[in-house]
Amino acid sequence: MEGRDHGEVREMRLLFVNAERHPKPNYISVGSAYISAQIKKHFPSTEIAFSNQEVYRKEATFKPELVLISSVSETYPLATQYARCFSEQDLPVILGGPHITAVPSSLTADFTLAVIGEGEHTIIDVLTHYLDSGKRFIRDELRAIPGIAFREGQELVITPPRDPIDPLDSLPLPDRSIYSISPNYPIISITSRGCPFRCIYCASSSMQSGIRFHGVDYVIEEVSKIVADYKPYAICFNDDLFCADFDRVDRIRKGLHARGITKGTQFIVTCRAELVTSELAAVLKSMNTKSVSIGFESGSQRVLKYLKGGKADVETNRRAVAVLRRHDIRINGFFIIGTPIDTAADIRATYDFVHDNLIDFYSVYPLTPLPGTALWRWCLRRGIVSEDENMDWSLLDLRIDRYIHLPKEVSGSELREWFARFQRFLKFRLVQATLHHFLTSPIGTIRFLVNQAIVMVKRTIEKRRECL
Repeated sequence: MEGRDHGEVREMRLLFVNAERHPKPNYISVGSAYISAQIKKHFPSTEIAFSNQEVYRKEATFKPELVLISSVSETYPLATQYARCFSEQDLPVILGGPHITAVPSSLTADFTLAVIGEGEHTIIDVLTHYLDSGKRFIRDELRAIPGIAFREGQELVITPPRDPIDPLDSLPLPDRSIYSISPNYPIISITSRGCPFRCIYCASSSMQSGIRFHGVDYVIEEVSKIVADYKPYAICFNDDLFCADFDRVDRIRKGLHARGITKGTQFIVTCRAELVTSELAAVLKSMNTKSVSIGFESGSQRVLKYLKGGKADVETNRRAVAVLRRHDIRINGFFIIGTPIDTAADIRATYDFVHDNLIDFYSVYPLTPLPGTALWRWCLRRGIVSEDENMDWSLLDLRIDRYIHLPKEVSGSELREWFARFQRFLKFRLVQATLHHFLTSPIGTIRFLVNQAIVMVKRTIEKRRECL
């Protein structure tokens, strides 16, 4: 069914919705851009709009005939709320994203159907069926489309899974024209899918078998288009593990150099501490990489082993920090507190790691069981979570004020106090960093602060206009 050629004009108006409670500028799932590009490739007359805020207003003004919603687990209640409203208007609603892929049994009758797994090929089959059926969905025929789920009365129908997309370069470049891009923030790019590691808390690696890469030429073309279209000050390679293959990173660096891109564009990349070497750091520095994001997770060896297994080691984390600092690359660390085996001493070890290593920027989250992960299965067996209508998915929002408490030896109030302590030190580090940047680059710092102020003023004006 996929990729059929149609002689007639096949027009559609589709509204893409990212279910988000606190949208961040430019920090938008690239998944919608890939889906949009694929749809426009097969159905060029399709009009697509995107929204991750003021969703009902967007629907009222754009007047779509189909709504496609993407949701993670913590925003699934919001996605369901949107779907219920749209279905009451007889608008078909298609759901996709990590949550429904991991827990298809949670699909409600508010959704017409759900795409399970990667959606670029599946959505073409679904839309082809929709158009061939006179812009409607016929349940019996949907059963022939792999990679979807839908309700038929009380029955949940899940069709056979679809194979992973291979090669990834068969996909068109992501269509970012559907987004409202701000020049004052980094633009997200995903150059690979999956991760070779299996951390107990990571939903992404649990749903991908191994790792698949876009080719170097594809990456260079995408980055070149981003720079030409938006001229961002930075591009964030937000792969699960951008630095998984040293030779590939070096070839990307050479390709960016050849296009002259590294002179005016900074890069932010993801890495794992075990992979950080002086050679890798030199390549990243030559690529104009300003920041590397690493999941250090814990300063306690036993907790780190519990979370990440394998060769994860606190001393390896320390060496990675030292190597990156020698190459003047900023470090963005991620840490987890609140594991089932945590003690106050373990959390103290994590705080000391952050404090002693002077991590430039960091985020601390309570350990959260996400569907599809080993941790989720552990919690499921113990009745801590469920996959039925009684589950409060909003508890998975990675917020210390509303979370699932797992430690046996640390109370909720103690955990919140540790979190507050981390936050106080982070504010101190941010003041330090701002002063350092001002002393080393006063003009650049002033320009950045002015741009941030302009963005805030523009947002305030836009919100007031929306209220009128």
